[in-house]
Amino acid sequence: YVKNGYITTCSYERPHYKIKAKDIYIYPKDKVVAKDIIFYWGDVPLFYWPRYTKSLKDKRSPWTVVPGRDSKLGAFLLIGYSMWWDNFLGGKFEPTVRTDWYEKRGLGTGVSGKYSYKDKIRSFIQSYVINDKAYKKNGKEETKLRGRFSIDWVQRIKQDIRAIVKISKLSDKKIVYDFSRDEFYDNIQRENYIDISKTTSSYQLDFILKGRLNNFYNVLKRLPDLSLHILQRRIGNTRFLYQGSARAGYLRKQFADSSTSEDYDSFRFDTTHQIWYPKKYF
Repeated sequence: YVKNGYITTCSYERPHYKIKAKDIYIYPKDKVVAKDIIFYWGDVPLFYWPRYTKSLKDKRSPWTVVPGRDSKLGAFLLIGYSMWWDNFLGGKFEPTVRTDWYEKRGLGTGVSGKYSYKDKIRSFIQSYVINDKAYKKNGKEETKLRGRFSIDWVQRIKQDIRAIVKISKLSDKKIVYDFSRDEFYDNIQRENYIDISKTTSSYQLDFILKGRLNNFYNVLKRLPDLSLHILQRRIGNTRFLYQGSARAGYLRKQFADSSTSEDYDSFRFDTTHQIWYPKKYF
């Protein structure tokens, strides 16, 4: 048992950073349980966790350290600390605390994590904030507090009903490009929507509600959009086949605040029905 203990990889007498816990219980060759944990950068508390359990049987390293240099960022040091919580709200949570130092931009920090609950929930949460010393606006550099927060959530409500929720709030258009470039190229424009679908052997029903949280993007809002797709099926005992679809929605095209184009909206409905009779010759 350790009271008010801490861990750090900094070799200075007064560590630059440390993770401190009020109570630490060590079970040799089994696990470590810590309570009331605070991550400090110098004397500044940045994050708090009520409880953390670390298996001593797990050989995965929790630390990720990436040094480097970039023409726009200068020299940098990216530090990540990962944890694996096997019983968090009934599921598994794998958070990573990220602390980045950039010579030209300053200090950034954030938390990301994957959460899963049995085979019902899969989610990914990201947050990041940096007081950027070299943010460019109209060709001039200034200091600006920049950040992001996003949630990707997939949940199976019932065996045939699934919900997808995507929420992304950015301080500016370039925050992802500047500090998570690989992610930027995978998904250049962040979207915000809710998609609930019911899929059976006969049809698929979709309800989509799509809005905008970042006013520097052009977005086609769906407020809402409902669609029904009837899968191919035989008509009675005949050889005639039927397939159809119908879609209705209130759509609004909203342009970025910097655009001179005017927003416009419309209600749209369309439907398609097909009947055919297959026949084999020779």
